[in-house]
Amino acid sequence: MCGVNVSSTGPSNPKMKHDVRLVGEVVECCWRFYLTSILDHQLYPVSLIAQIYALRWQIELFFRDLKCVLRMQNLIALSENGVRIQIYAALIYYVLTHILMLKAATQTQTPLEEMSVPKCLQVAHADS
Repeated sequence: MCGVNVSSTGPSNPKMKHDVRLVGEVVECCWRFYLTSILDHQLYPVSLIAQIYALRWQIELFFRDLKCVLRMQNLIALSENGVRIQIYAALIYYVLTHILMLKAATQTQTPLEEMSVPKCLQVAHADS
């Protein structure tokens, strides 16, 4: 663990000053580093920080899939009920795609991490 101070002396933000923590771990012979504002190393050991960032990455992928793959960046509904229906439809489509990914990974003995929503949709559209 390493404490780092990030600050700026530039004219755009002269008052910027943040204490952050740089942590790293070796995963499969490769270093992975994380920069976090969680400074308490006793409550949040390196392994927990790595788990938190892995979960955060899954959330980022989920929103990428919603916005880009499922084309949810623009809502076409005008009413609250219409927006809810559009979101529910996208979420159902997303969950069904993940069920198919899990089934395909199991049948082909491919690690689930190698599957992705964009790849599955590309294959599905190529077959239709």
